[in-house]
Amino acid sequence: MEELKVTNFVAKGKFTHFLNYRCGICYYEVIHLVTNKSYSYPVPVEDLGNATIHSMEPTLTMMRYIRKAIEDKTIVLS
Repeated sequence: MEELKVTNFVAKGKFTHFLNYRCGICYYEVIHLVTNKSYSYPVPVEDLGNATIHSMEPTLTMMRYIRKAIEDKTIVLS
């Protein structure tokens, strides 16, 4: 299994995509830069405050959520 490090998901010019919302959690999809596999990770709505949810966000903007999902083991192969 490939190593899950934030640097394998985050790069300038790369984007993460909104998948769905359920029970106060937004789920986003991000591509592993080495293996090209898709992973999904959660973003709690309470963390977003009054931000707008876009269909695409730069991975650099979502880096803190990707890192947290890796640490919490809530990032999953989609």
